[in-house]
Amino acid sequence: SGSESLRLLSMGKVEGLACKKYHTSVETLKQSIIKTMKELDPQEVSRACISFRRRVDS
Repeated sequence: SGSESLRLLSMGKVEGLACKKYHTSVETLKQSIIKTMKELDPQEVSRACISFRRRVDS
């Protein structure tokens, strides 16, 4: 599904941003991931999805 593709595409970037610092609890890690997801550039996500779709279709 589209949301699954988006999840997979963004995870590498989200991980890199959300895990820059050590988190003392799972809750602070979750908060960092949610914050990072909200801050993703919609245009960048759109381009990544289009690029991913082209690779799948070829």
